[in-house]
Amino acid sequence: MEYPAIKLHRMALLITALLLYFNTQPFSSVYGDSALLEDNPPRLEPLPIAVSLAGMIEPLPLDILAGAALEFSGLPGSTADLYRAEIEDLFARVAAVAADSDDPAVRAESVLLFMHEHLLKIYDVRQTRVDILIEEGSFNCVSSAVLYLLLCRSIGLKVWAVRTADHAFCRVQAGKTAYDVETTSSAGFDPGSKKEFKDEFGKVTGFSYVSPANYTGRQEVDERGLLALILFNRVAFLSEDRKYGAAMGPAVDAYALLGDEESYDRLIVAFSNLSSWHGLHGYYRQGVELIVQAADVVSHNSTLIKVKSDLLHNWVIELVENKELENAASLLNDERYRDSLERDEWKTLSIYIYQLQAQEAAATSFDRAAQIIKAAVISVGAAPELLRSYEHYVHNHFVEFFNKQRFAEANRVIDQGLAFMPRSSLLLKDQVLVAENLD
Repeated sequence: MEYPAIKLHRMALLITALLLYFNTQPFSSVYGDSALLEDNPPRLEPLPIAVSLAGMIEPLPLDILAGAALEFSGLPGSTADLYRAEIEDLFARVAAVAADSDDPAVRAESVLLFMHEHLLKIYDVRQTRVDILIEEGSFNCVSSAVLYLLLCRSIGLKVWAVRTADHAFCRVQAGKTAYDVETTSSAGFDPGSKKEFKDEFGKVTGFSYVSPANYTGRQEVDERGLLALILFNRVAFLSEDRKYGAAMGPAVDAYALLGDEESYDRLIVAFSNLSSWHGLHGYYRQGVELIVQAADVVSHNSTLIKVKSDLLHNWVIELVENKELENAASLLNDERYRDSLERDEWKTLSIYIYQLQAQEAAATSFDRAAQIIKAAVISVGAAPELLRSYEHYVHNHFVEFFNKQRFAEANRVIDQGLAFMPRSSLLLKDQVLVAENLD
């Protein structure tokens, strides 16, 4: 009997982890090596602020923009209120500094210099959270760009973001001219014009500046798009740390905020990673149930259907290996899951389980084994291997009576067998043999 192989669904490696490595490797504590869904349920409901921002017209109200930056950094609302007070204090301090000039370009550069003098201390490619920037001075291009936008907005300047393949920075309108602002460098105002910026920027950050002339390498994004970069980075870094459950929340938030193809793709990967993690650790039920829950968040998706199918397949095989054949059969026929498997795969697994059940039964009763195979044929169809097994068990049952010269009973067995499988050459031969002994 052919043994259906376990399908090991490999982790769907995280896609485009913006501003990180762009190929983060899979696989510890929220969802470390022993966590289960019921113990640490992932958050699948978006934060209310993500939902409300999705319908707002930009520019967003400054207080809401600041609150969203903090909540998207991972702070609960009550804690975010404490940092809002700190941000408001920064607004007042920046206003005092910018008051020294009426030139918007000078004012815009003064904000950048203020940040590097009083706030930005240590560049860390992974530090995308605004609260940690304020608290510790650790920053990356996203967190520093978000703070720069907030501070410039507070003094009336128009600011937006620019993203490249692996980096983000700001662009500020100063009169009739718009300037790039590389917020990770104190020399980052209008960076293309400054030699000191070119000398030190790449050495510190590892990135290359993409000038306004290179339109194909730049993508301007609005305030929501910049906020989403915080969420995208958190998903990337949490996933890189194997915290797949914790990555679900910001992935859901980003999709609620943007609802575009990129946020959708990243959400699918987050679901796939977490459910696959459960499968790789043998928690098949939890992985399948997560994909079932995903249907309430995202529409029909072929990637998740494939993950669910592989997990269900492995779940069935695990039950078989544990000799829980009845449970395996019940799982295959559970209406919640049956459509997750292709018909041919469902049929192969069903036949395999019926065959094992028949083998067990044959140790004490060939008749019972034959009836199990008969039920299998009725359920999954007249597969050749089932028909061969059926005539094998009927024949063995016949032989038991025939060898004891209980020919009438042997004849009844053959008649019943032929009623179900009238063209069986083996059973037809048995019929001739027993007929010669009935007289």
